[in-house]
Amino acid sequence: MEVGAAVTDPDERTEPTLAATHAAAESARAANHAAYNTPRNDTGSVYDRTGALHALLSSTEQLARMLGEDVARLRDTDGLRSTDAVDPGGQALSAAADLATAAESISAAASYVNSAWSYLSPLYIGDAS
Repeated sequence: MEVGAAVTDPDERTEPTLAATHAAAESARAANHAAYNTPRNDTGSVYDRTGALHALLSSTEQLARMLGEDVARLRDTDGLRSTDAVDPGGQALSAAADLATAAESISAAASYVNSAWSYLSPLYIGDAS
């Protein structure tokens, strides 16, 4: 099953959104490890990585928002049950509210990263003289 442009999940039964989310999490983990060996004092690299982080956060905000909408729809699903002694519809709504809050927080983080990206735009390293 082809997911996106470059992600292939070996388990054909995996739901495409889940497969893509797992792949994105793995890519973010790999980026964290690669960050230890990034070019130092390179304004172009810092600028480009900041832009990439902004894109990642923007996509993650949308993913959290859409997931929250899917979770909210569970409330009206016939046969929805819970292993806890609480209202399953209420649990779904609470989870949806938490995901909406997460999406808002991610959006705020993306805004800060976008601001940083703008500040970095005019920077360059010239001769030390």
